[in-house]
Amino acid sequence: MMNGTGGKKELRRRLTGWLLLGLAVAVTAPACATKRDIRDMRAETLALRAHQDSLFREIQRQNRLLLDTLRSSFTIQQDAAGQTSHRFQQLEEQLRRTEELMYQLQVLVADVVERLDRQPVAQTQSWSSTAVDSTGAPIVTADSGEAGRMYDSGMEQIGQGAYTTARFSFQQVIEQFPNHPLAASAQWQIGQAYIAEGDNVRAIEELERIEAMWPGSPRAPEGLLQAGSLAEGLNDIPKAKALYSMIRSRYPATEQYREATRRFNALGG
Repeated sequence: MMNGTGGKKELRRRLTGWLLLGLAVAVTAPACATKRDIRDMRAETLALRAHQDSLFREIQRQNRLLLDTLRSSFTIQQDAAGQTSHRFQQLEEQLRRTEELMYQLQVLVADVVERLDRQPVAQTQSWSSTAVDSTGAPIVTADSGEAGRMYDSGMEQIGQGAYTTARFSFQQVIEQFPNHPLAASAQWQIGQAYIAEGDNVRAIEELERIEAMWPGSPRAPEGLLQAGSLAEGLNDIPKAKALYSMIRSRYPATEQYREATRRFNALGG
């Protein structure tokens, strides 16, 4: 928990650093950059916004915890009521100023993202990609547009081991283009990123979400089958059987049906 003069200085130092970083990005962005540069800068800027939002929430949480502690102390120690009340006012003012500063930073980051979106590119070329996903299917087509660019950026980040940034790119595809053909694959890749990090519990949750959001996508039975396999690895047999059973009841015409049936029977049916 941050408190005292040292905590305030550290808070101001962090916030000032983020503001200066945002201003530096906005000022130093080149007048003409390659499409890859713009895409990378945009991804980094969005990651910055996500990080500062997380920092903002943590600051709020810590300040409110401190306020709750002081309120309890105020109830127990009536003789310190005047001093405690003054401390309440100081903390509330500090929280208000922090919220104002974080709002200004959000505005600044949004402005930087907008400028990057308008940035001219060094050369004009049609958008295409020969990258493939884990099944060998093409992940981006010539008419995928902005969704394809975000998805391809996420795949590049996964290839570099930057799984947090990759998940952010895939989440942007889902939030901005939920009905795009790439949306279900973006959710699938979020699960793959968690698997790469060894967080199979979270991976199962993300893979199950494919069937819940895009039940008609080929990724739905694929996600359920992989989630069931991960559940087996965690020795969560009831969960694995439930996932295999879902494939058997909802996707009988798919190639995953046969494997799900085999695994279900191997677990005792």
